[in-house]
Amino acid sequence: MNSITDVTILLWGAGLMFGLLTISYLLIKVRDWYLDSFRDIRYFPEVRSRNDELAFTQMINMVKMRHNNVVPTMALGVQQLKKELGHARKVPFEFDDQIHEFLDRFYMSRIGIRMLIGSQPSNCFVRSLIYEG
Repeated sequence: MNSITDVTILLWGAGLMFGLLTISYLLIKVRDWYLDSFRDIRYFPEVRSRNDELAFTQMINMVKMRHNNVVPTMALGVQQLKKELGHARKVPFEFDDQIHEFLDRFYMSRIGIRMLIGSQPSNCFVRSLIYEG
């Protein structure tokens, strides 16, 4: 299971389990950023030339910029969710543990993805030297 699926299941499950009608729009926004980025990467045409590689690098950089505000947006969204769940007074204490476990997996995944994205421009530079050489 990946982070996009985890966040969707956790959030919708929380909403259904505790009788909430809405989920923080901020958490939905983060989910949508990840879905948009997945689509951008998944449907990018096969890289066959240096120009394609430059276009791919530009797209990856746009994805990275799109996700610059994920951490504060996610924090505010979780804060809203916890506040709303706290007001409902129907939340078992174990749910806090589930939120923490989810956030640990989410942020570890995010770190890995950002490391891979950060290595893309330098890999392109090395390949451009090879193309020219």
